[in-house]
Amino acid sequence: MTGMVRIFEPVSGNGFIQGVDGKEDAFYQGDIEGNAFEFKILLPGWRVSFGIDNGRARKLCPPISRNRLKIYDNEVRFGVDGRGMADLRIDQHGRIYVTNCGLVRPSLEVEGEMRVFFGGRAHLRGFDFTLPETDAERSFQLLDPQKHTRNPRPENRYEQVADGSYVVIVERSGETRVWKMGRRIQGDGLHWLVISRRFQYTYDLSGRLTETSILGQTPISGKKRDNDSFVPAIIEGLKLLDVTIHADAETVGK
Repeated sequence: MTGMVRIFEPVSGNGFIQGVDGKEDAFYQGDIEGNAFEFKILLPGWRVSFGIDNGRARKLCPPISRNRLKIYDNEVRFGVDGRGMADLRIDQHGRIYVTNCGLVRPSLEVEGEMRVFFGGRAHLRGFDFTLPETDAERSFQLLDPQKHTRNPRPENRYEQVADGSYVVIVERSGETRVWKMGRRIQGDGLHWLVISRRFQYTYDLSGRLTETSILGQTPISGKKRDNDSFVPAIIEGLKLLDVTIHADAETVGK
């Protein structure tokens, strides 16, 4: 049977596909066909063939024409230290740099949305990340997988960043980007580092800003409002830029 990819989250490896009958079935990254040295990925909107086994989509075959996806070579681009940690830094565009070295070229990317970096059999246990310093134009924060802001560290360097962590970047213009990062292990112990854009939105900062007004502007993710959980970090990012956020008016008679 055939269907259209509705959602695929490359950090967690989970996704949903919608068949021609409109029914949605879950799938996992391991259900995607491909060779051992290829990062298995499906993009929303792609039409693929698949089978169903025990209520889950299996043997999903990516289309021959993989629009939007740019694939490069799989040469190992970063190493790890004695702890099995990769020492990296990220910029506001989701580009990855090896600390004290230079830009790391991804193995594949969807421009502006996702980058995947091949680590080979480097026994990557995790990564240390250095964020840019907040300046007059943009602020940077690291959130744990539960979307709680991690305490600022000296020189913005965070050790042993958990898979599924987020980087929240807020600009004085109101443009906000949220990147999600994590490791994936496929096939015969091959390690990959994935940076995917969680959402991007430009907030209107004119007028009187409150938590409620920021919440009201926040875009919906699919059928849910799970982007709302980023609002505290977005507000904190605006405050770091000296943008005034007023307290919400108290309920009359309360």
